[in-house]
Amino acid sequence: MRLITSQGSVLLWTYQCQSCGTLKTSDLTHPKGASIGLQEKCECGGQYRRDKNIFCPSCKFRKKEENKSEDKLYATPEEMQEIKKRHGTEELNAD
Repeated sequence: MRLITSQGSVLLWTYQCQSCGTLKTSDLTHPKGASIGLQEKCECGGQYRRDKNIFCPSCKFRKKEENKSEDKLYATPEEMQEIKKRHGTEELNAD
């Protein structure tokens, strides 16, 4: 989501908890690349990420083995291109 403010635009990315599926938005950036995971944990203890497959929080439809916590919280521009190809979306463009 892009918000236009008097001081410029702000990008809010949506992250999904890899355990329970709760969604959270954040404008967090990372100095080494695009932010793909949040340090902050969900109430259930799961990790918020935006580089994984989106799944239904109720029935867990589309939840895969790849929906898990990881140590790396950023992706290089090259890694972001791979993520975009894998997900077939332009939604993950900016850092």
